[in-house]
Amino acid sequence: MLILLRFLLDTIPKFLSNINIINNNLVIKTKLGNLNIIINFILKHNLLRYTFLNDFFNIDTINVNNIRFNQLIFLSSPLYNTRIIISSDSNSERELSDSTITKLFKSTNWLERELWDMSGISQRNNPDLRRILTDYGFGGFPLRKDFPITGFYEIRYNEVYRQLIEYDIPSMQEFRQYTSSNPWAIEIQLII
Repeated sequence: MLILLRFLLDTIPKFLSNINIINNNLVIKTKLGNLNIIINFILKHNLLRYTFLNDFFNIDTINVNNIRFNQLIFLSSPLYNTRIIISSDSNSERELSDSTITKLFKSTNWLERELWDMSGISQRNNPDLRRILTDYGFGGFPLRKDFPITGFYEIRYNEVYRQLIEYDIPSMQEFRQYTSSNPWAIEIQLII
């Protein structure tokens, strides 16, 4: 792992903000505009060959070190049995809307659609950006921290009328105060 770390620092230092080894995985922090450059490099370079996309997702870290979103891409090299985690931070979903990587990994199309549907982050030039887990009329994005927990209405079966009836639910949000001293948010940051 140290050899790989040294190789990346020697070959593409200007695209890396930070690089560490955490739990025997190489973790690369970069700026959003550099994601495609780094992924292209580690995918196509003969000494690296990170050809397998494990996961691609977003974490809403609301108010942790003035960062709202953290986008993570997990790549594996079956040839060397190693993993790289590429991380980039952003304050808004518009900044995270980097160009799609579906041309490099076909499976990313599904993950980018899920990212759009659940977090509201769309990738530019995605060939098929549609809702995948929620209904087309669904309002909001469920994986955001500011999404209401209780919802807006619930559907119950009424025995008297013998039909389904919608009942309004008051949305109680005053107990959801997020600060940087939140122990869960700090634990997430330590993992990344």
